Amino acid sequence: MCERQIKTNELTIMTRNLCRDFEYSLARNVKQNPKAFWGIVSPVGDKTKADLLNSFFKSVFSVLVPCWR
Repeated sequence: MCERQIKTNELTIMTRNLCRDFEYSLARNVKQNPKAFWGIVSPVGDKTKADLLNSFFKSVFSVLVPCWR
């Protein structure tokens, strides 16, 4: 393998590790620093964000069934 390919592979590995570490720290600190999370999410379109939140809350909350007889 040539030196250029070796350097490219090293750079790719370092980039993946940095992204993984950043996302891990972001997820770990989301309760203490929600602005950091929403700063990353904000470039996502409003429709996409609304659909994502809707699907999450739909899975958490169930339909209330009336208890009258």
